[in-house]
Amino acid sequence: MKKSVAFLATALLSLSMLFSGCGGGDKKAEAPKADNAAKELTVYTARSESLNNAVIKNFEKDTGIKVNVVVAGTGEVVKRVASEKANPLGDILWAGSEAMLASKKELFQEYVSKEDPNMMDEFRNTTKFFTPAFSDPTVMVVNKKMKGDMKIEGFGDLLNPALKDKIAFGDPVNSSSAFQSLVVMLYDMGNGDPFSKEAWDYCDKFLKQLNGKMMNSSSQVYKGVAGGEYIVGLTWEDPAATLVKSGAPVEVV
Repeated sequence: MKKSVAFLATALLSLSMLFSGCGGGDKKAEAPKADNAAKELTVYTARSESLNNAVIKNFEKDTGIKVNVVVAGTGEVVKRVASEKANPLGDILWAGSEAMLASKKELFQEYVSKEDPNMMDEFRNTTKFFTPAFSDPTVMVVNKKMKGDMKIEGFGDLLNPALKDKIAFGDPVNSSSAFQSLVVMLYDMGNGDPFSKEAWDYCDKFLKQLNGKMMNSSSQVYKGVAGGEYIVGLTWEDPAATLVKSGAPVEVV
């Protein structure tokens, strides 16, 4: 039986963070011991393949601890942690955002890494639940073959009638990248005020462009654009950049 779950999330401004603990937010998790007898961890992750490989493989190499990886969308892995509250089967959840999961602290325990004092100020764990890990901005991934001469340089361009039903966007309830994109969108179109009338008027128009379609996971967004099903999608920079490097007919905005 697992005794605690650590949560690796993404903060409002694309800051990935660690959310710790299971079995009550008032309980504190003990720091991992160097002579960990288990020598094995189970990670629930919604991160991209390139990030999973970069972090997890190096962790295994450096520590000798085997990592069992379970990959799924943010909504799915969060539901899994909630369903396993009484008997956690995972150790680390790397998905979601602080804003999305702050209300679920009862699923986790407090944990502050001994390395926290060595982190940059912006990456310090000030909540006792979230430990920043990396920064991954929101971008637009555009299919160059389908785009033609169309201008796609910012959120305003997404209201082009020619893009109706051709924009890939995740469900903010289940997709951390979609939640992040929505936050950035509201700040940008509200000129710094995400609660302004201008911001939400734009959001209403944008939703009409989707024609009722939203993806269940971040990967469906960029894969849909690369595959030619959509002209443009909103996602994280890392998987979009990976597509460019692999030779896919896409560009990053």
